[in-house]
Amino acid sequence: MNKEKAILKIYPEAVPNVDFIITADPETLETTIHTWKYDKPKPTDSQLQAAWDDLQANPPVKPKSLEEQIKARLEALELATITLMDFM
Repeated sequence: MNKEKAILKIYPEAVPNVDFIITADPETLETTIHTWKYDKPKPTDSQLQAAWDDLQANPPVKPKSLEEQIKARLEALELATITLMDFM
C-alpha cells in the first residue's frame, strides 16, 4: 500500500511532508505515519487500507495534457472539414 496516496484519497487537501510525514524502515521497508500535524483525525490502518483498495479498484482519471486536448480538437476539426467537403 502507498500510504501517502491513501491519505491523499481520504484528505485530498492535505500536504505531504507538511501535514504528515511517512517514513520507511530501512530493513523491512514497512512504512509508517511518522508525523501527523493535519487538523483532521489521523486515519487508522483499516481506513488507509480501504482508501488504497478504492484507489486500486477506481483509479483517478488523469486529465488529458494540453497537447492531447489540442490534438483531439484538431482531429475533430479535420473530420468536420472532411464531412463538410462531402456536401459541396
